[in-house]
Amino acid sequence: MSPRKQKSELRIAIDTGGTFTDCVWRARGHIRMVKVFSTPADPSQAIVEVLKKIGASGPVTVLHGTTVGTNTILQRKGARVALVTTAGFEDAIEIARRGRNSTTSSSTVWNRSCLRTFALA
Repeated sequence: MSPRKQKSELRIAIDTGGTFTDCVWRARGHIRMVKVFSTPADPSQAIVEVLKKIGASGPVTVLHGTTVGTNTILQRKGARVALVTTAGFEDAIEIARRGRNSTTSSSTVWNRSCLRTFALA
């Protein structure tokens, strides 16, 4: 079968959050959305529920993102963790937070609300 005659693959974007799992896809030229309750014990259950709700069958491309990790950090509900680096790489997390257009700017303001720095001798 030629590529032009194949049914186009369904592309679905899913965001798994702490309370809701959101889904966006295109159907017959229109953007469609659905929201279901998240299942924190097993986030894949909410994803399967979304796929069932929209009647996905055949080839599907799933684009998945999650805000669970971000929310955990912002709400300070996660376990204490450490980023250990070698000399010269201690600013790695700060560099990663910068917008790519301002990597050389000296006027960037850092939000250190979630970070504490400790030096080990």
